[in-house]
Parts: sequence; C-alpha cells; structure tokens
Amino acid sequence: MRLLRENFHLSKRHRVLLAVRPGHELITCTFALLRLGAIPIIIDAGMGLRCFLSCARKAHPDFILGARRLRWTSIFLYSFEPRPRAIWLTRAFYRSWRRCTASAESPFRRSPSVSVHPDDLAAILFTSGSTGTAKGVHYSHRHFSAQLAALLGNYPLAEHDVDLPLLPLFSLFNPIIGRTSVLPEMDATKPSRLRAQKIIEAIRQHRVTSSFGAPVLWRKIALHGYRHGIQLPEIRFLFLAGVSCDVPTLELLRRIVPHAEIHTPYGATEALPITDIRGDEILSRWKVFQENGAGTCVGQPITGAQVRIIRVTEEAISQWEPALELATGHVGEIIVDGPMVTESYDGEPLKTQLAKIHDGDSVWHRMGDLGFLDQQGRLWFCGRLAERVLVGDEIFYPDCTEPLFLKHPLVARCALIGLRRKGLTFPAIVVQPKFGHYPLWTYQKKRFIGELWEIAQRYEKTRCIRHFFFRKKLPVDVRHNAKIHRLALAKQFS
Repeated sequence: MRLLRENFHLSKRHRVLLAVRPGHELITCTFALLRLGAIPIIIDAGMGLRCFLSCARKAHPDFILGARRLRWTSIFLYSFEPRPRAIWLTRAFYRSWRRCTASAESPFRRSPSVSVHPDDLAAILFTSGSTGTAKGVHYSHRHFSAQLAALLGNYPLAEHDVDLPLLPLFSLFNPIIGRTSVLPEMDATKPSRLRAQKIIEAIRQHRVTSSFGAPVLWRKIALHGYRHGIQLPEIRFLFLAGVSCDVPTLELLRRIVPHAEIHTPYGATEALPITDIRGDEILSRWKVFQENGAGTCVGQPITGAQVRIIRVTEEAISQWEPALELATGHVGEIIVDGPMVTESYDGEPLKTQLAKIHDGDSVWHRMGDLGFLDQQGRLWFCGRLAERVLVGDEIFYPDCTEPLFLKHPLVARCALIGLRRKGLTFPAIVVQPKFGHYPLWTYQKKRFIGELWEIAQRYEKTRCIRHFFFRKKLPVDVRHNAKIHRLALAKQFS
C-alpha cells in the first residue's frame, strides 16, 4: 500500500483498472487499493481484448495495475482519454512490495486505513454481458458490508473452512471471513476447460470443505468422480450460482458429495444474493414440477431482501406504483430490493434509468429475468426477459421449455430460440448432444429429431415446436461458461 501511495502517488478516489492474474495477485491488489480508498475496476479477462478495452475505456481509469506479461497492452493506452498511468507488477515491484509488507513499519501492520463513508464508491465490477453489453456496476462500501452480512447470516461459513472458489471474484470474501483459499489450477478466462482430476486432487490434498462454482463446472467434476468411483466426503458446503441448476446435476452431485449442504442462490452482479434454496429441498419437493416445465424454484428471499413481480415492459419506470405488481402465480419481470442491491451503472445514466425503480428511499433493481411467486412466497425463475419467444399470443420461456427435452437420454444441453422465417417467428430447440452422440448422418438426425418431436407432443406447451437443430457445443458466457447465448443462436439458425 505504501509502495503504491509513495512511488505512484495513488490515493483516495483514484480509479485503478486491475489486469492481474486471478488468485494471489487479485486478492492482494484489491485489498491494497481498498485500504488506500482507491477504486478497483474489475473486468472479466475472458470476454476478449476488444470487449475488455471497451469496458476499460468506459470506466475512465486513472491507473492500470497489471501483470508483467500484459505489458504489451500498453500500446492500447494511447487510445484512452485521458491516458491512464501504468503500474506493471515486475519482479522489482514484487521485491519492493515484499520489503514493505515484511517491514516492522509495514502499512498492513501500523498504518491506518483511509477513512471512507459507507456511500463512497468502493469498486466498479463489470457484468458478464451475457445478454447485451457489459456494464460497470457501482459498489459502495455499504453494499459490500451488506453483501458480507447476507452471506454470513444465511450460510454456514466458518473461519476454519478451507474454500476452493471456481469464480476468482468470490475468493475476495475469504480473507475477510478468515477462511483459507485454495486457488485451483485452471484458466479463469476459460473455466469450462478445467481438468476435473486436478480439482479433485486439490480438494483431497488440502482437505477442502467448501466451494463456489457454476453448476456446469461442478457437473463436470461430479461426472469425473462418478465414472472413477470417487467421493468427496470432506466437502460440507457447496454454493452453486451463475445459472439455474438442473435436477440431473443435483442428483449427480448428491452421489459425489454425500455430506455437503448444497445451496443454489439467485442473484446478479447488481444484487447478490437475493433468494436461496437447498438442493435437497429441490430434489424432495420441486423436482417433478421443474422437470415438467414449471420453471426453476430458486427459493425464498434471504433476510433483508424483497422480491416482487411486475408487468413486462420495455420502458423505463421512474417511480414505483402498486398497479405495477402482478398477482401471485403470474409470470412477469422480477424486481428486487435490499441493502445488497446496487443503485447505478458507471457512466451509463440511460441504462441506470431502465434498470432502476425509485420507491421513496429505496431503489428496486429490475433483474431482466422472468418469474413468478407462489403462494408461500417462493420465487420461480422462468428465463431471461430478452430470451423469451413470442409467437402470436403465446409466450415460451426457456426454463419452462428446455427441461422437457433434457429428459432425452442423449441430450446434454438445449436452448429455446425464436426462429425467424419469412417475417414470422417460430419456437425452436437447439440441442447439444452428449459426447459421442452427435448425429453425423441424415438418418441419425431424422431419428433424433423424431424422438424430440415425440417429447414435444407429450406437453401442451410444446406441441407446436417442430424445428430442431444440433450443435456440438452451445455458445456460453465468459464468466461461468454456463449461460447459453440464445440470442446468438437465434441469429445463426434464422
């Protein structure tokens, strides 16, 4: 901290773009900046250089704190206005850093942190941009405190835990709680390429007791364990988020982590966590409903959070009105409120206006998701607003349609899309077959499509679906490699 302050004159309210490796560098640099009162800007490196630079330019950084291997990117700094100052983490920098932190006069031991107000801007975290352009979310110190309180108050997180975070950003909570972090051997920019054997070895070697990750990543780990007769009894807590978790994944996980308490919370970069449900509750009570197209049950709102369902509109809603709210059981847009809900995007007033609803001193966030509340106040997720398919007076929702086709034994994943033909829209399904079962010949495709059509005919809501396509891999988001880019698929096949 002292090195940054004295050598580079980095101080309170300076914006600092972090271009460092996930893990030790991310944790150390983030907390050093927060202690200075500086504002770290965190962007997913996996979104590609063009998108990364576009997000960075929008955030107007004063400094770039980057790894030595990324020094070549300095050629792009000339396009920034004003041009930020670069701080590269070279070996000499690290030697100075170690001397500072090892000294008896270390700022981490004696120097007081900068005084900040709870409403001061603490960090800018960019969304994944899975259904549009990535946006920088303003996090104040108050939001971080509320988020930490929500996690500690609703989940069994203890100081003696050894945690393995499969999303690097979640490793930042562990030092605050006092938990040990085990940094997995994986490329954080391409999480779906993780080697399950490496993760299992890390869990066993370091006696990992908890983990956070997207369902698709833990499904890959569980499949490897199931095929090789491996169980992980050390895991006592599993946190699955980023995308709704399907029933087959939960059933598979229960075999691999028999003693784990599995939670599948709901939230977003702008508001996390909002609701929570245990995996055992889904398997015991809601499995049949989800498999038959009711949507995905994401549970009750956590303490301090509120959830409402409003009528769907593309227009901005400046002020809350009771007439906006829909009755129990009706599908509409999900809006949330609570101390962990952020209130604005960075430098994008129009998008802030579209996403926020003011209600006195409160600000409701429009999640851009569709769902409904049942009689007991549980939230059911039906899919992204932008990914619903409108066909005349009928509406098709991804999370109410796709689980029906996942019942086919050869379907790994599938996506509902709106197929545009001659000015008309038709519902269609794009299937990713399981490995080794992609239909290569015409007769194989016809037989596969025939079996999918038979499934569609069993349910009233899918009887009009007659178009089926195949892809070896479905396009997914860069953060979790789990959210399917249905809009991109619709353009490809239309």
